Amino acid sequence: MPLDTLTKEQQAAYDELGKVLADNQVRRVRELHILALNNTLKVNQQEQFSYRLVPANAQRAGVI
Repeated sequence: MPLDTLTKEQQAAYDELGKVLADNQVRRVRELHILALNNTLKVNQQEQFSYRLVPANAQRAGVI
């Protein structure tokens, strides 16, 4: 369908759809930074790690 044939209402909906798709685009992780309070661990020591993704708005699915 040629976009120049859309009504104003259809054009507004089409534009809104474009915004929704852009906002929900899957962004791949380029870098993963693991953050820890200690750089070394002793045997059997447990530590809670955090992480930071680059870009910050990347999807984090699969980060365990």
